[in-house]
Amino acid sequence: MNKQAFKFFAFSLFIIAVILPLSTGCKKKKVFTVGIVNINPGLEKVVDGFKSGMAKYGYAEGENVVYRYKGVVREEAVDAILWEMIEKKVDLILSVTLPVSLKAKKATEGTQIPVVFAPVLYAVESGLVKSRTNHGCNLTGIQIGDSTEKALELHKTIVPGTKNILVPCKCNDESSEMSLSDLKRASEKLGINLVIRKVENSDELKETLSKVPAGVDSLWLLNSSFLVSHINMFVEASRKYKLPLSSGTSQYKAGVMISYGQAPFHTGEQASRLAHKIFEGVRPEDIPVESTEFYLGINLKTAQDIGLRIPDDILQHADGIVR
Repeated sequence: MNKQAFKFFAFSLFIIAVILPLSTGCKKKKVFTVGIVNINPGLEKVVDGFKSGMAKYGYAEGENVVYRYKGVVREEAVDAILWEMIEKKVDLILSVTLPVSLKAKKATEGTQIPVVFAPVLYAVESGLVKSRTNHGCNLTGIQIGDSTEKALELHKTIVPGTKNILVPCKCNDESSEMSLSDLKRASEKLGINLVIRKVENSDELKETLSKVPAGVDSLWLLNSSFLVSHINMFVEASRKYKLPLSSGTSQYKAGVMISYGQAPFHTGEQASRLAHKIFEGVRPEDIPVESTEFYLGINLKTAQDIGLRIPDDILQHADGIVR
């Protein structure tokens, strides 16, 4: 190799060893940080679905996305967790449940941090956004309302003699109150009486479900983070008093005999698509709030425990069955 050829070879090596790595380094993918806050153990599947959906969009945990998630926390801890996320400048917050979403809205005011809520019962009625489209704020997400009427219709089809349903309702809980309003409208159409019992805490809820009034023939679980987190009390009361338990939430796997509502895993997947849009540059205010799909779930084990037979035509239409 002559001297000139050697110099060219050495220069080529320099290009490969120094300049090429610098140029490829400029194209390094951004690592997104997602903060997740959840207060409802029954909605852990939302988080699982969200992560699964993000993976399908090419976000590999530990590579180009990092999740800051402390698991299910008490509502009293939410504010501190949100402020911590804001200080660390996360790229997006996934707020699971309405209480968390309302706190996230307040905490992120004046910041550029987008919030995806999944799920809330009603986004507009709860005050999260002014409208489902063109809402002009840093929030968007998934709402799960409008399943109650169908859920009650299914309940009466399966239990045609239903006249009085015991309905515990958490005071000062917006989700609980909105869900109760839906149930009231549906019960009026079907001629069903609601035996409403207001509760403030878990002790009062336990007492209410341990002393079911005479004449009550069914139990109802409202769509509420607080009430769903105490679902075991409802299931125990259902089995103790041999009363059918139904809900507009998808908690049939936890013991609810008839449920018609969201499937948390799918809700999480749906939310991941909104997060992906935001990471691609779409502003959250330009992404309309979406509604989730509803699914029928039947718990045959609970039905058998209380001595009730579920009609075959209902079972054939069920999206999920616990046997």
